[in-house]
Amino acid sequence: MAYSLFQSQAVKFAKNLAIFTACFCFFLSANAKTVEKAASPAKLCTYFYDFNFHDPQLKKPEVRRAIKAMIFSNRIKYENGETNHHILSKSLQVETESHWSPLVVEQLLAQSGVSPKSPLQLKILFENQKPHNVIGRQISRVLAQSDLIRVNPQTVKKSELIAQRNNGNYQLIRNEQCIDKPDPTLFLWRFYSKSTENKNGYVNPEVDKLLSKLQQQKLSKSKRQAVIQQIVELLEQDVAILPLYEFSK
Repeated sequence: MAYSLFQSQAVKFAKNLAIFTACFCFFLSANAKTVEKAASPAKLCTYFYDFNFHDPQLKKPEVRRAIKAMIFSNRIKYENGETNHHILSKSLQVETESHWSPLVVEQLLAQSGVSPKSPLQLKILFENQKPHNVIGRQISRVLAQSDLIRVNPQTVKKSELIAQRNNGNYQLIRNEQCIDKPDPTLFLWRFYSKSTENKNGYVNPEVDKLLSKLQQQKLSKSKRQAVIQQIVELLEQDVAILPLYEFSK
């Protein structure tokens, strides 16, 4: 009788020990994931729209400047990001002062051959889910305010968006870029004409030359910053992309 009682207690103890061990292991696993997640550095991201430089209209700098002028002045809202209309995020900018000056959109479009009889036909491509569809519609409404622009917003799945971008089948398309460390060149390399990241067809020989200089030559910190600033100024002048926000994820 005593042996049976002892055996019963031993079985009960073993079951309790197994339950405790399983719970403890689960706790360690969950806690380890939390610590790992907390230790992982946040990625610095920029949110922008790509111009297709192969498009007959968008390869004209006046058209790109007109589009940016309209978006810049209207301050498109995005609750999960900080407004930034520069090529680089604010924390990476060598000079944070804005050199953007007021532009007359109608004059810019007229210089590029756009008129009421021959308006700019603009297809805007973005995902059919939040926040991209919200932002895309805001951009579409702003650009549609001009009598010289006919906007055609199109929403697609993310997979379709990527396919259209890779195929160059777009005019203005939603995009973003993230980096793991605060190095401006990681953002800028996509503008090198022969880079695999260059999907929009942007080409500027001077930008290529300066990016090659950053990659191939050992420069002092001050000289490196000066070259980066030159690149950024050229990209800003060319309106190489339509930057909107910066955020972390």
